[in-house]
Amino acid sequence: MTVDTQAPTTPTNLRATVSKGRTVSLTWTASTDNVGVAGYRVYRGGVLDTTVSSTSATDRPGRGTFTYTVVAYDANGNVSGSAGPLTVNV
Repeated sequence: MTVDTQAPTTPTNLRATVSKGRTVSLTWTASTDNVGVAGYRVYRGGVLDTTVSSTSATDRPGRGTFTYTVVAYDANGNVSGSAGPLTVNV
């Protein structure tokens, strides 16, 4: 049995849209992996904010300036490089 040690590619094109209700909508271009991408971890200010299986996430951080990054991971725990940082003013 071969152990998967290859990390997913780094997500790209991290973008944000801020609504009047102070909701940050993040989108990015999908990563690829030799076995399959299990999901994405979204960090706000270096702290894990949410984990999603799609290429979008929403956050309601309140007012201020926030920095987001996104990494992909696979089922074996391999983690990609990070998309971002992307600074958002809410």
